[in-house]
Amino acid sequence: MKTIEEEWKNFRRTIIPLTASNVQVVEMKKAFYGGAGVAMVIIMESTKDYNQEVNRKAITNTFVEMMKELNDFAEDMINEGPRSN
Repeated sequence: MKTIEEEWKNFRRTIIPLTASNVQVVEMKKAFYGGAGVAMVIIMESTKDYNQEVNRKAITNTFVEMMKELNDFAEDMINEGPRSN
């Protein structure tokens, strides 16, 4: 399983322009980890009141919804065109 840190490093390498300032990189890292934290809260909140079997289904549904939202966002970013680096 990839860790959040590994995903951050990949994001840093592939998304943030090489010309980005250190401040921009630090702020992006904060936002990246903040987003990961929010994802965890969404998952935990969506499953807190369910029994174990329903819990699995709720977690799966939450992941599916989150993946769709993230994929839609990524597609929008791709459609904006290539970044320079």
